[in-house]
Amino acid sequence: MDKVIGRNLRDPQKWSRILKGILHIPVFSCAIFIFNNFFTLGLKTAEKIKQIFFNIFSKLKKSDLIAFILFFTVFFFIAYYKIIDADFYYADDKARLIGDDKTSWISFGRYVSQFFSVFIHTSFPLVDVAPLTQFFSILIMSFSLMILILILDNKIKIAKSFPLTFLFISPFFSQCFSYRFDNIYMTLAVFFTLIPFLFKDDKISFIYLSIVFLVLSCMSYQAATSVYIMLVIFISLNKIKKNENIKEVIKFILSSVISFTIALLIYKLLFDCSSDPKYFVPATEENYFSTSISIQVIPQNIKNYVLLVTNNVGGIWLKVFIICSAIIYYVFSIKNSKINKFIFVAVSIVFIATAFILSLGPYMILKKTLLAPRVFMGFNMFIALILYFCVEDILCSNLSVKNKYIFSIPTHFVIYGCITFLYAYGNCLSHQKEYSDFRFQLIINDMNEYIKEGDVYISFKGKSTDYCQALDVAVKQYPIINLLLENQPSPNSSWNDKYLYKFNLVSEQENSKEKLPLLKESYYHDLYGKDNHFVVNLKK
Repeated sequence: MDKVIGRNLRDPQKWSRILKGILHIPVFSCAIFIFNNFFTLGLKTAEKIKQIFFNIFSKLKKSDLIAFILFFTVFFFIAYYKIIDADFYYADDKARLIGDDKTSWISFGRYVSQFFSVFIHTSFPLVDVAPLTQFFSILIMSFSLMILILILDNKIKIAKSFPLTFLFISPFFSQCFSYRFDNIYMTLAVFFTLIPFLFKDDKISFIYLSIVFLVLSCMSYQAATSVYIMLVIFISLNKIKKNENIKEVIKFILSSVISFTIALLIYKLLFDCSSDPKYFVPATEENYFSTSISIQVIPQNIKNYVLLVTNNVGGIWLKVFIICSAIIYYVFSIKNSKINKFIFVAVSIVFIATAFILSLGPYMILKKTLLAPRVFMGFNMFIALILYFCVEDILCSNLSVKNKYIFSIPTHFVIYGCITFLYAYGNCLSHQKEYSDFRFQLIINDMNEYIKEGDVYISFKGKSTDYCQALDVAVKQYPIINLLLENQPSPNSSWNDKYLYKFNLVSEQENSKEKLPLLKESYYHDLYGKDNHFVVNLKK
């Protein structure tokens, strides 16, 4: 390799790890190719999949498909316009911007993300090409929505698809979209989990595709697998409501459970990658997440999760409209059920409660789990399906057109509430970006007259920086903003030095034991330093 590039390879261990990680994708692809072309079961399954795929899309007009994709591409762009416009470098983005390999996706077993990123960014280390990545993400959202409505309705209907947009415009999903580099792969992971359900009527095809695409989803962003669980539960409940063959429903659930289990075992045993802090994990986050499994932590994980989602799903009005939609859905689903009403009441309570608990997905069994808005994709799908079936049950009722419209109002207000949140959050990102830049500029200006030639070492202590006061109203209305926004500068944060890089000052965090003299005192901070070693004591 040294001869090929004409110089000594820097950090060969790192490059060896990256190449091995990326090779998981062609190896997995080869395994699928061999099964599809050299095994009898694979040949039959592949042929069946082609036939089903052709049957689904041959019935659809190209004009309808194009109109659907274009409409929702514009819709999602409008919804996320302010976040795109904020031009904010969110969390890992700061490290990726300077080519810091400690944030490589390979360290988290996300080989699809690492593999496709090289082609999307056409470089390694990755060059910042936002908002191109966000445009790609929006396009994937539109295709995902198209697949989802085909799964649930077998037809392309723009109006009926609106409730399902909650999956991608939920306040929780806004964190996914905030990442300039990661957002496309988080959305792609959701897309992968949906594809198998197009083939749900053929058991072998469904099981096979579930395993393949769930593994790919894990290689993109593991939290998206909870979307699969939600679809299984709600599709099964809908089949029961329509009084379909209960044996077929049980077979569908069992085949889904088997597929899900096999897929996660394949990923865990063959593709999961333990983090290597030396090369990949940010210093302050070495142990923030663990894939170790423990049954004992499930009750506590569920409790923490339920409290977090119920308190932060949105503002008070968004919560009210979600609750109203859920009540309307429950009442109308009972009314429209074709089985004994009392039996359906009991069954629906069990299914919905189970769905809510399992919406955390595999993260609920992790010994040291991650409870952040970006991993709540299952909850996003949980609410999206409630909103969708709420509207469907209203339309299937014998109410007048006027009453149908009235009962569907809460559902549409949920979607509108999500859009207003996204605009409020986008504005908050802009304000916080300006404030953080201002605070860092003050620090740099104070340091400027004391900096000598050579490396500069800086550490932060004191209290975390407060939010910009312009955010006060938004934070009170939407508590989730406290979880989404970053306070920079901040003591003991791995992102401080990455943030300073944009000002052409890359620093290393080093807490000197030597008592440094006070150089400058101000309203916002005190600056201590000597011989290019600085400590900033944050006050506000």
